[in-house]
Amino acid sequence: KNFDKEIGLPLIRIRDLANIDTKIRYNGNFLKEFTINSGDLLVGMDGEFRPYLWKGNLSLLNQRVCKITTSNEDILNQNFIFYSIKKGLFHYELINIGTTVIHISKTNIEKIKIPLPSLPEQQKIATILSNVDNLIESTEKVITHSKKVKKGLMQKLLTRGIGHTKFKEYFFTINGVISLGTIPSEWDISTINELNENDTIIDFQDGNHGELHPKKDDFINKGIPFLTASQIDENGMVDLLNSKKLPELFLNTLRIGFSKSKDVLFTHNATVGRVAVLPKNFPDCIVGTSVTYYRLDETKLNGIFFSYVLRSKFI
Repeated sequence: KNFDKEIGLPLIRIRDLANIDTKIRYNGNFLKEFTINSGDLLVGMDGEFRPYLWKGNLSLLNQRVCKITTSNEDILNQNFIFYSIKKGLFHYELINIGTTVIHISKTNIEKIKIPLPSLPEQQKIATILSNVDNLIESTEKVITHSKKVKKGLMQKLLTRGIGHTKFKEYFFTINGVISLGTIPSEWDISTINELNENDTIIDFQDGNHGELHPKKDDFINKGIPFLTASQIDENGMVDLLNSKKLPELFLNTLRIGFSKSKDVLFTHNATVGRVAVLPKNFPDCIVGTSVTYYRLDETKLNGIFFSYVLRSKFI
C-alpha cells in the first residue's frame, strides 16, 4: 500500500539492478539499514546472480536483493569484493542449471571464498578493472549511438536516395493495398520473384527439408560447412569455425542448398531477419532450412545494397 510511482524513495528490485531509475517508489517508514547509496554493492538473488555497484541516488533495498558492505575499509575494499565475488556467484549459477528459477540464499553468499591481498593491492586491482569497465561502457554507448544513426541513415537512403527532388508513393499488396511511403520517381520496384525471372537474382534457395535434411550422425569434424541461422549474428558475421561440417559426398546426395562466396544469406526461420554477405574467399557451403541464399548478377544488382534492403523495414 506504500508503493507509489512518483512519491517516496526509489525501491530497488532485481529488475532495477542494472539501471539508474527504478519503476516503483516507497512512501513509508523504513530503517536506515535498508538504505542504498551510490556505489553500494548489490546482488540479485533470483534468476541470475550478478553483482552490481549501484549507480543511482539514495534508494531502498527490496526483498531478494542482497546488499554487501565491508565493515572495515582498512582491511577489505568494497570495489575489490565486487570483482572477486563474481566467480563464486557464477559457481552457484552452474550448480542450479536445470532449475526453472534459480535462487541463492544469504547463507550461500556468506560461504563464498575470495582472495585477500593487502589493502593497497586490492585498491590497485579494483582501480584497473574499474577503468576497463568504464572504457567498455563508453564504447558501448558509442556503438549504441552509431547503430541508431545507421538505422536512421538506412531509412533515409533507401526511401529518399541521393540528390532526388521528385518522389512517388509505392504500394504493397497482401489482403489489400497498403502504402509503404515514397521513393524517388526514377526508381523502379520489383518483387524477388520478378528479379529472379529476369535473372537479376540468378538463384535463391533454402536448405533440404524432409528426408534429405542431414541427420545428427552425418556431421563430422572437418568437411563442407553447414550454415544455419545460429551461425549468422546480428552484425552480419558468419561463424564458420563453429559451424557443423558435412562430408563432400553430400554435394552429390543433396538436392538443393549449395551456397558459395558472394551469396547474400537471409535467416527466415527461428531467428528471422539476420543478413550476411559471404566474402569473396568464403568456401562453398551447404545451408540449412533456416537460411536462404540469394545469388545475384552483380552487373544488375549490388550485393551489399541488396543486403541492406533485406535489413530494412520493407522486409
